[in-house]
Amino acid sequence: LNYEVNGLRFFLAIGVAFHHFIYSYMYHSGHGWVLRGFDINFFLGRFGVAIFFIISGYLFYNKVSSKTNWKVFFIKRYLRIAPMAILSSAICIAIAIYLDDGTFDLSKQIWNIVYWFDAGIYNLRMNVSSVPNASLINAGVTWTLFWEWAFYFSLPFLSLFMKKNNRLPVIITIIAVSYYFIPLVNYKAACYIALFAAGFLAKEIEFKSDNYFLINIAPLILIAIMVYAGSSSLSLPMIPLCFLFFLLCNNNNSLFGIFRNKGVTRLGEISYSIYILHGIAWYVLNISMESTNIIDPWYLFMSGLTLILIVIMCAFTYITIERPCMTLLDRKRKTIISKTDNQEVKAL
Repeated sequence: LNYEVNGLRFFLAIGVAFHHFIYSYMYHSGHGWVLRGFDINFFLGRFGVAIFFIISGYLFYNKVSSKTNWKVFFIKRYLRIAPMAILSSAICIAIAIYLDDGTFDLSKQIWNIVYWFDAGIYNLRMNVSSVPNASLINAGVTWTLFWEWAFYFSLPFLSLFMKKNNRLPVIITIIAVSYYFIPLVNYKAACYIALFAAGFLAKEIEFKSDNYFLINIAPLILIAIMVYAGSSSLSLPMIPLCFLFFLLCNNNNSLFGIFRNKGVTRLGEISYSIYILHGIAWYVLNISMESTNIIDPWYLFMSGLTLILIVIMCAFTYITIERPCMTLLDRKRKTIISKTDNQEVKAL
């Protein structure tokens, strides 16, 4: 278990939650899905997504191999991602139907509903009732799942070219293409591909240090630079700073050991549930309160209470849904092996 990566995930998920907290408030107070005047919150969301993508590249770099059983890999990825994504979609649809003005017709909306249960693979979220912008009920967070799946689907292809003796040149080539060619076609795609490749690079070089300044102070300086430079939007110039931040934080006891705190480590395990469900909680809060003043003490109190409830709810979904689904394939394999062994014993 990489405690630093696990602990970092929790803070990234909470950062994204604060990011969407403002978006949700602005939307329900009549300003639209905007985040004007809240630069820190804007930064937290973009930065969180950037590091999440780097972490994906870092964790799955070793899967780029001819020895990988891709069938098992994709089954495990589906069991990891789909259950919570499907739950999130089901809740969104239920809320949309509940808030409908009475014109909902299941026979006319059935195919729009089906689109929601793709686990983010193509991520088309159609309106299913009279409620506009239904995809915003969960803050539209499943857009990142589309890119995660695209990344996973690219791994078997990369394994054809990335061999043991040429891995670093291939990684550098991917990054170079992401910076110099892909932006001509799709700038956002270039950013996401560069981030996944940055995760590859972090795993390839495996920088390790116990220098106090490098692993504790430097990451904070990098964040300050990004905030000061106005890096609220995910951009190619921002990616090297994100890469350095992850590289430095991925060291034992980095950032004063906060990632190794037992509570933070446990919360890191529920980061996916937090990511996929927090938008729904903000949506319910804002349609219930309809506040027009974000600094209203009562609204802030209820927001804080909602955040606590989000964490509690996500701990429950992790225990009851995420963890059982993640281990489902391994448990089935053990059962099959156990039955085979018993049959062999009986045969003897």
